[in-house]
Formats: sequence, C-alpha cells, structure tokens
Amino acid sequence: MNANEFAPITERDIAEFLIQNPGFFERNAELLSAVQLGSAHGQRVVSLHERQAEMLRDKIKVLEHRLVEMIRHGSNNSVTTNRLLKWATGLYLEHDLNALPGKICDDMRDVFMVPQAALRVWGVTPEFAGQPFATGVSADARNFASSLSAPYCGMHVGVEAVKWLDEPTQAASLALLPLRPAGQPRAPAFGMLVLASPDTQRYQEDMATDFLERIAEIASAALSRLTTPGASCAQAASLGAETAAPASAAHEASPSAAPQVAEPGAAYGSAPAAGAAAPQPDGAAAASDSSVSPVQLAAQQESPAQEQGVSGTPSGPGWVTGAVSASAGPVASEGSSIRLVVDNSGPSF
Repeated sequence: MNANEFAPITERDIAEFLIQNPGFFERNAELLSAVQLGSAHGQRVVSLHERQAEMLRDKIKVLEHRLVEMIRHGSNNSVTTNRLLKWATGLYLEHDLNALPGKICDDMRDVFMVPQAALRVWGVTPEFAGQPFATGVSADARNFASSLSAPYCGMHVGVEAVKWLDEPTQAASLALLPLRPAGQPRAPAFGMLVLASPDTQRYQEDMATDFLERIAEIASAALSRLTTPGASCAQAASLGAETAAPASAAHEASPSAAPQVAEPGAAYGSAPAAGAAAPQPDGAAAASDSSVSPVQLAAQQESPAQEQGVSGTPSGPGWVTGAVSASAGPVASEGSSIRLVVDNSGPSF
C-alpha cells in the first residue's frame, strides 16, 4: 500500500485525540514539563503549567471587572432609589396644586440632575384650565401620549412635546413618560412628562426604564388631583348612552315587535260577556287578575307542564290546548280546557 494514500494528520486531529484520551498526559507526565510555550506577555518561553496559570489570571481579571461594574450599578441604583423616595416625600408635602406641575419639573432638574424637563396635563378641572401646564396641547399630542405603553427613550424626535421645553434645540436625547391613572395601564393618558439632555447617550433606546416607570407612576398619582374625577368613566357612559339611544328609538317606533300577550279574560277559552263577572274558584282571583299576565304567571312556575299536569297539542301559533288534571289545584277544575301563551320570539331566561 502506498503511503501517499493516507491523509496527513492535522493539528485538529491531534487536539481531538487529546480530548478523547485524557489519560494521555497521565501516562506521559514528563511531557508536561518538557512542553515550552510562548508567553502572551512577552517573548519568553514558559511551560504548559505557567501558560495555564496566565490564562486563568486573565479570566479572573475579566470577572473582577464585571463584579466591579455590578457593584457600581448597584450603588447607582441605591442612590437613585433614595432620590426617588426624597422626591415622592416632597410631592406629598406640596399642598398648592397650582405649583405642583412646576415642582415636578424643578425636582427633575434638582434631584435627578436632568438638564430640561416639561410636562402638560389635560382633562383638568375648570379651576386649572387656564394654567400654562394645561394649555397648548393638540389632539395629536394626546393621542401620541396614549399610544405609549412604556416610556420612550431615544434620539430627538419631531413630536410636539419637544416644543414644551425651554430650549428644544439643546435636546439631543429624550425620555417621554405618559401619565395615566393609577392602576390603569391601558387607560388613555391624561398627561406627559418630557425629560431631555444634550448628551446623546443619556437616554438610549436599549436602556432599562424601571426607574422612569416609577417616576411616571408617582407623577401620575400626584397630578391626578388636578384632573376631573371619573372623567374616563363619564366618557365611557356617554359612549354607551349614544349607542343605546338608536336601539331604544327603534324599539319605540316599532311596537309590533313586542310579543303578543292574550288578555286575562281569554285564559279560560272564551271571554265573559260585557258587564258580567265570571265565577272563579277560591284562589283563582290571583290567576285572573288583570295585573298578572300569562307570561308573568308562567315565569312564577318552574315547570307548568309538569307541576300542573298540563297535556295537549299545539292548536295554533303560540297556543297550546289541552286538559288540566286534578293536580292543577285551584287554577281550574279537572277536565277544564286551558290555553297557555308560548312566546318563542323573545330571549330565554
């Protein structure tokens, strides 16, 4: 056999062999001290053990850097949490509702070191309708705020809210926080808080928004005192009334759509003569009272066909004719004929 027919052994083959045979160095321990490797930190030659130790030291340094970064983030989060509590305490102590929106913007700059902040609130009570924070908001801006399910963070966008800032041209990155009623994340927004910075890296699209969401919730709870109580409920009720009005008008305009109910006097087959009082057994007065219709009488009984022993066949649309057994009680005597109204056009209860 020609030796050229064998494929040459590559470095990958050798590596696979060492991986598949971990006992190779146990059987050839002298190779570990004989192997000399180049150092990554210089031109000198080191042994395999020293090279492995250098690799472990490099990994340890990477982990140490990550640990320091995590500690730094944790410290920053602790500072932010303390600022958040301090800010919330100040809002609780503010009793002048006219100054509340301005205080929120000032606290964004003083407590959280945000270069620019502005907010607008709509749907306020009449006493705040003329304040600067409640004017100058278009319907598009309101719809945009309601469309945000979470705070928006990113580069400068051409939205109306940017014009609320004192220096719109200095806003390189933005954070737009929709303000909603507490505990109603799907409710329409009643305001929006704008945070801006000249630093393009201050508010990024991929940044976490946990603290921004907490700021929006606290600001919403504080500013809800300016809005009309139950405004959203009133709008829903108004919409429901507008929807129900056409249906009610159509029902009144078409009285023939109501189910036809037989007169009380027709319950025993034939109506009595005019001016004559039909004789009734004891207890039958309630059944023939004009204030109780056959439909109401049937609704008071769970199963008239079983409890009163009614049997018979349909004799026409909406009528059943048959005989009543003795178990019918005082309603009719045995063997008498009775007609029951059966209305199949209405809803089943």
